[in-house]
Amino acid sequence: ELAVSELPGVPGGVFNVRDDRTTKNGKFYDRYIVVSFADATLVLSVGETVEEMGKESGFLTSDPTLACSALGNGDKDGGIVQVCPGGVRHIRRVNNQVNVSQWSVPGIKKIECASANESQILIALAGGELIYFELDPMSGNLTEACTRDIGTDVCCLDVGPVPKGKSRSLFAVVGSRDSNVRLLSLAPASLLEPKSSTTLGATKPYSAALSIVDGGDGASELTMTVGLEDGSALRANVDPITGAISTSPSRRFLGARPVSVSRVTLDGSPSTLLLSSRPWIGRNGNGRHSMAPMSYAPLDHGCSFSNEAVREGIVATSGTTLRILSVGENGGNNALLGNDDDEAFNATNVSLRYTPRQMCLLSAKVGETGKKIVLALVESDYNDYGAEEKKSMGFDGTGRLKTTSKKIESKSNDDAMDMDEDSDDDANNEEKKEEADEEDEDDINTRLTPIRGPVPSGKGHWGSCVRLVDPQNACSTLDCVELNRNE
Repeated sequence: ELAVSELPGVPGGVFNVRDDRTTKNGKFYDRYIVVSFADATLVLSVGETVEEMGKESGFLTSDPTLACSALGNGDKDGGIVQVCPGGVRHIRRVNNQVNVSQWSVPGIKKIECASANESQILIALAGGELIYFELDPMSGNLTEACTRDIGTDVCCLDVGPVPKGKSRSLFAVVGSRDSNVRLLSLAPASLLEPKSSTTLGATKPYSAALSIVDGGDGASELTMTVGLEDGSALRANVDPITGAISTSPSRRFLGARPVSVSRVTLDGSPSTLLLSSRPWIGRNGNGRHSMAPMSYAPLDHGCSFSNEAVREGIVATSGTTLRILSVGENGGNNALLGNDDDEAFNATNVSLRYTPRQMCLLSAKVGETGKKIVLALVESDYNDYGAEEKKSMGFDGTGRLKTTSKKIESKSNDDAMDMDEDSDDDANNEEKKEEADEEDEDDINTRLTPIRGPVPSGKGHWGSCVRLVDPQNACSTLDCVELNRNE
């Protein structure tokens, strides 16, 4: 973890924009970090310091950003493309002046999702209409090249990276709400024509990414990674000529949250960042694909990041924070990636009221179509009073009440002593106060250890409760219902 910064809200996405104007050591670094919110966009300029940009960046900051990318192949600055719900903006700097041209969505429709690389932009409107744009290498303008209606709402899409020495990606992956993933052609002679598809069954796609990875013996392979709403990820090889998806894709469960997929670079090799209730890194080496969990807090959105200080990093969001991470050399250092078997599991401790007896996963309906997985726990102890009875007896199993009263008493004593002490004794008083604070911390830690409490004099006493836990939010307790006496 290299940097953590608070954000003004919970973001809906984060993007990097490469700087094509300058190169150092033969490599292009990032110029902007773009953070998208529900109704706004935050643009951060990356240099010796990170500064917030306003209208001078050319970005539309009053709308969310669905996709953005630097345009051009590095030899020629093609500007920046920003896709918002209302249209596609092409931002160019001419004679030190920002020049913005915009393609607006016709009618009342909105752009649902989008993807862009150095020369290609693909957007999806509500209802399943796809519109494809290309950068004209001669004029430097964006042109609408093709439109296609797939007949169902689009969940996610990706135009893929441009191969080295090429001017375009030949395929795009599109995930739709009918639980299908389609591979479409981006070749000039067959724009947006379907090449192959695969069905996901009961679950729906959440995110998708095409990657060009090392297949061994110096050869490269085209792979498709799809993050699913049920917390698993599907990976399949794609024929680089015909666009056929392999008939035996691999699938792995990653966590309790829908999986977000994005491309990153580690050790100079293309890799995949997969974010669920725990972040994962997928990468190829020696002709074999491997996936490892990151020993880090859950992340919501992420993408690659590169500047002079962090050559190969990740910029990500977690809650209302923006974080810059470095995975380290060989992709398996002590900081983030774990290669041991026990690192494949992420443990979270939950304090319970009684001894857990049974548990099960429940599917709760959220809204009209959404679902949420919760964990139901049944806790009980024999020969024990219930929580309400203990409370009526004045018993506090955590010791918080006694600790609080002790702090109040200590504070009042300190105030009384301050009135009688001379200024010459201030240093001694500070030392005594620090020692007392250390003793208080030890006392607090001791008191926070749960203790047994009063034991019923007769038989047949039970304490029990039913607890609902949210596994997607650090196993926080959603509700805890204390049962009546002896239930």
